[in-house]
Amino acid sequence: MAGITVRKALAKKGLVLSEQATPASGELVKRGTQVLYVPTHAYGNLMHPDVEAGFITSLSVKFAFCRFWYKDRATVRARDLRTKLNSEATSFDDLYVVDTVGQELVDEALKTYC
Repeated sequence: MAGITVRKALAKKGLVLSEQATPASGELVKRGTQVLYVPTHAYGNLMHPDVEAGFITSLSVKFAFCRFWYKDRATVRARDLRTKLNSEATSFDDLYVVDTVGQELVDEALKTYC
């Protein structure tokens, strides 16, 4: 992506990159921390089309258990969870700490579904 930073590219998509967007394994994460899941095949590319936004519901030694939002930000479903029944085990190495929605939306989803 010559000529554009990841921060600017995410901003164009309506995402806010936290000041230190590092892999979650290097962050102190907790329940409610907002993350981007970057699949292994994306090789750390935060702009890959398979990247998913979500938040952590619980933690284990090896994994963060996450719920993810629908990807389509142009519809009302953008504020709806794709994963309501179960959290998905996700490797810390595939997570980046990034705020993508207001924290109050995450708090409400945690209260309602988790």
